[in-house]
Amino acid sequence: MPYTNIWTKKLQNSINQVNSARGVFVGYNACIDFLEYLDHQSLEQIYLNEISSDVLFNSLQKDYPEKIENTDDFLISLIKSISSGKAKQIPTYNSEKMIKWFNRVFEEADEHRMGGQSGIIANLLGKLGVSTIVYIPNLSHVQARRFYKQNILFPVINEDLGPITLRNITKCGQENVLTKINWIFEFEEGLSFPIEKLSEFITAPRSNRLIIADRPKGLVPGFSDELEFYLPELGSLVERAILSGYQYLTDDNVDFWLDREQKLLRKFVSRNPNLRLHLEFASISNEKVRKAIIDKLRLHVHSLGCNEVELRAILHDLGEYDIEKAILEKESVETLYEGVNRVKEILDIPRLHLHTLSYHIIFIDPNYCANVTLDSIQNAALYSSLIGTAKTLIGEFSSKNIKEFEIKLATQFPISYNGIKALEQIATKLKKEGEITNIKEYLSNGIIKEKKTWKLVIPTQLTPAYQMKSTVGLGDSISSTAFIFDCKD
Repeated sequence: MPYTNIWTKKLQNSINQVNSARGVFVGYNACIDFLEYLDHQSLEQIYLNEISSDVLFNSLQKDYPEKIENTDDFLISLIKSISSGKAKQIPTYNSEKMIKWFNRVFEEADEHRMGGQSGIIANLLGKLGVSTIVYIPNLSHVQARRFYKQNILFPVINEDLGPITLRNITKCGQENVLTKINWIFEFEEGLSFPIEKLSEFITAPRSNRLIIADRPKGLVPGFSDELEFYLPELGSLVERAILSGYQYLTDDNVDFWLDREQKLLRKFVSRNPNLRLHLEFASISNEKVRKAIIDKLRLHVHSLGCNEVELRAILHDLGEYDIEKAILEKESVETLYEGVNRVKEILDIPRLHLHTLSYHIIFIDPNYCANVTLDSIQNAALYSSLIGTAKTLIGEFSSKNIKEFEIKLATQFPISYNGIKALEQIATKLKKEGEITNIKEYLSNGIIKEKKTWKLVIPTQLTPAYQMKSTVGLGDSISSTAFIFDCKD
């Protein structure tokens, strides 16, 4: 397929054509992930010992629970996530009981690693050589030691109100602070289990994960009161900021904390008109919290990153039920493109990035940022695909030269058949609607350059299921690097 060759060459060239922002801020969530890699044996153990056939059958008829309160809630969520092949994150406020059960059934988990959007993104950027400032409220010693030891700094307040001090984050943990723990259940494409009442098997259509997210009391995202005075100075030190962790909010505190966040973000950018803020969305089952995040933060951020599940939730909250239903009934590049287009129109955010396993859809205003071009946007998205592929193959990056080992390993994989197929499908739709005239040209670049909006579709690699080690943090890694590395120089 000639277009596969064209895009694979672009992909390989992207390594030497990307430039990162000069200084990045990341906040506000980190945790320790306990990873369990599910296989037929572990599923069989759950099926035989922990769940009845009635619960298993009835779970297929139910929606995900809003929160995990007991083992049945977890088992229902796990079955639905595997059967749909979709990533899902659900909070638990009963973590002590659930963790005891997880430890009994899964025997302490297969792996422990840095978790939370901010923790994952900061460690990745630090390993890629990007100067990164991280702020995590209530940073514990255990959590602090999980951060990469180079390029990651933490803001420390001086008692005399002098300039803020930036220190190596690994030395900034606090005593007597609890460490948040998430349990993550990874499953591979093809993993299956029987449903006796249906006399058939449920099989995972693709590799993904279910996240059970601990929500300790008092856990809120945002800057501390003590840091407020220093926010203009802190904002002047970076070119980009990635904000996440708002899924910690609840019905009771969401309005107060987001009203406060709006005020603090205005101070954060007040001394730096070139600073661009990116909101990394998350799977949030609470509709009130989701709506408040969009309603209250959309005027304060310049960029929004989400996956297809999160896009559908945003469309629902915006009242775009027809497009939401179309995606639910037939998820495709055509329906997702329409969804991105509608969200961009309604929210009027300068940059909107949808990341899927097979392609990116990026809608961006031409005046979004002075040092960003169509080529730099495309190169950054392709580079982020290499990062994503490397992470699925290896998991945690550990070499001293990531470009020469992990990323070079990822270049062995071409642009995926699914990615090129999606580009062909959207090209046919756009030609029919009169948005493009030359399909061959579009298949070579995936770009529509309108006066008000640049619209890009960029195919990605796709790691074979049997070679995937992990999908945890994949979307966060892809979204953040596409945002950080899109500078032209």
